[in-house]
Amino acid sequence: MKRAKWIFIVTLLGVAILQNYLVGERVHAAIFQWDHFKDYGGGGSISLGRQTGFVFYALSSLCAAVSAYSARKLAPQTVWGKRLFWVPTTLFSVGILAYTVLALSPLNSGWRP
Repeated sequence: MKRAKWIFIVTLLGVAILQNYLVGERVHAAIFQWDHFKDYGGGGSISLGRQTGFVFYALSSLCAAVSAYSARKLAPQTVWGKRLFWVPTTLFSVGILAYTVLALSPLNSGWRP
């Protein structure tokens, strides 16, 4: 059981890191587009689709909820064990926040009517 907990937390950590990498790539692409095309009227922007955003929020929220539940119920009773189990939850929250900021910023042209 102890080994299964660590495999579970490492898997959650890997998914959280992958999510933040993908969100970071979109932020980088948006900044790149803006920097290179800001002087050509309208500036540069990227397009985040509504369906992609819905799937992102649904899966990220589910992963964050599972991660938070596991941090509360499955974490070892040591101080470092509890802290380690909260790392994926924090990373999921940061990824959701970064995606929300990007989606609502002027750099996103996909959700405009």
